[in-house]
Amino acid sequence: MNALFDNKIIIACSSGNQSNCAITVIRISGKQILDECQKWFSKKLNSIQPRKMYRSQIIDNHQCIDDIMLCFFANPNSYTGENVLELYVHGNILNVKRILALFCKSEKIRFAQPGEFTYRALKNKKISLTQAEGLDLLLNANNGIAFKQGLDILQGNLHKKFLSLYKSFRNLKVTFELQIDFLEDVGEKSANQQLDFALKDFESKITDLYIKTLTNKSHLLTPTVVVVGQTNAGKSSFFNNILGLNRSIVSKIKGTTRDYVSDYITIEENLFQFIDTAGIRNSYEEIEMEGIKRSKEIMKNAFFCVMVLNPFETDYDELKSLDLNKIDMFIVSHADCKNSYAECKKLEKILNQKVYFTNLNYDNENCQSGPIGPDKTSGPIGPDKTSGPIGPDKISGSIGPDKISGPIGPDIINGCFLKEEFYRNVHSKFLKFSETDTLFIERQRTYINKTYNKYLKFKELLKCNTDIAISISELSILENEISQLIGIISTDDLLGDIFKNFCIGK
Repeated sequence: MNALFDNKIIIACSSGNQSNCAITVIRISGKQILDECQKWFSKKLNSIQPRKMYRSQIIDNHQCIDDIMLCFFANPNSYTGENVLELYVHGNILNVKRILALFCKSEKIRFAQPGEFTYRALKNKKISLTQAEGLDLLLNANNGIAFKQGLDILQGNLHKKFLSLYKSFRNLKVTFELQIDFLEDVGEKSANQQLDFALKDFESKITDLYIKTLTNKSHLLTPTVVVVGQTNAGKSSFFNNILGLNRSIVSKIKGTTRDYVSDYITIEENLFQFIDTAGIRNSYEEIEMEGIKRSKEIMKNAFFCVMVLNPFETDYDELKSLDLNKIDMFIVSHADCKNSYAECKKLEKILNQKVYFTNLNYDNENCQSGPIGPDKTSGPIGPDKTSGPIGPDKISGSIGPDKISGPIGPDIINGCFLKEEFYRNVHSKFLKFSETDTLFIERQRTYINKTYNKYLKFKELLKCNTDIAISISELSILENEISQLIGIISTDDLLGDIFKNFCIGK
């Protein structure tokens, strides 16, 4: 963070720096930028008016480098609170790099650090610490919920609540000091009434904020959807089918997946990390044991868990040892194999939950040749007395065996429908978790909790009528926590943690 404290002019590309585009915005901020940058422009910069667009050439050694538009924002009416010059240049990457290198030839101009423009805005009191954190959340949001909260914080709504809390605390502090220094002047009854009112007002405000921290939804910032199960269950096949590509290796050999494999899926415009894990089983092989350990840890911290089960190779003792309450969706594979119905009923009794019965096209010696399953199948329809497209006796319509009813549902769910159900279940849980108001930013959550607990301690001390010096000390600690929450007190390490996530040029 030391580089953020110098007074040099900073420059960075604020958009269009990853690939060629029509227009790229270059942002310059600092003192005396018009005088320092004049040598590179054909336009007389001292004659331009703030917030108006002008056309100019960028000149180097009397040659035109680019024909651009520019706009000047005079301090303090700019994003950073300093003089800001924005250049709208042609967006070829080579052109952008050449212009940036040209300006940085000056000893008074340097490349901006990540988040440095926003840091200067904070330093010049254009935004609050809370708004800077909201901007960080907005810029790095992977879903609409985090984006909405980031925008809400950036607009200052949360900061207003923090300021209201601080104002309430100041009133509490004044009322408390009144009890000490001016009790005889205002009277004990009046002083006690004022203190009681101030306590109730502060308690109402801090409790309202504290409630928002009770449910930790930080996992919704980058929610993970995890596929778990025992070896040879069909996890990797399911993982690949959802992605639509062969991302994980699929093999008959048990324990093929030794470590987790991840990719990303988008469901209703929300980004999820999708993870295929190592198969869980009793093993004494060191590498596989480490993979199983990681699988259980990922499962423990996952937002949404899918368990894939092979009805012919399920280790029921091992299954019972897992935390099945953590599983959001059960999928039983190998639906096109003989005796699959009987095996599935065993799993149904153990799980006592809805199960999706499907075929993941995974080879197994129990499976029949052809797409149907039972012996003596000829053609795509099946043996005599078969009604419908599936095969064995007693199958009516597309539902499956007569006796399958209750938690299992349809006999065989095809891949397309299974993907739709999977997406629907994930999105449904995501919406449910997003219904209640909460705070994503961990620093704010921490200091709200600290402030709330310190207030409760202070309140108890008042009830006990202990030494007044102890109460004053506890009140000072409470004030320190509130000051750090709002950003009146902020350390270099704290600022470093916030701005390290920002992109260059913001």
